[in-house]
Amino acid sequence: MNWFIRTLAGAVISGVGWKLGSDAYEVIKKRMQQKKNGSDADSEDADKAGASITGAAEGEGDNDGDTSRRPAGARA
Repeated sequence: MNWFIRTLAGAVISGVGWKLGSDAYEVIKKRMQQKKNGSDADSEDADKAGASITGAAEGEGDNDGDTSRRPAGARA
């Protein structure tokens, strides 16, 4: 019975390793294809991400004109 548990555990560990390896392969393959095709797609994605971050920063905020709170180290 002990050999069965060891064999089963080994099979599970091998399966998990196989799955992680194949996922890593797919991610690396995708990145290599992007680099091979050029950085145009990457720059477009970066522009879109930057625009969404900027839009969020310029949207609603905590700054309501209250100047009683100062950053650490600020002097009056």
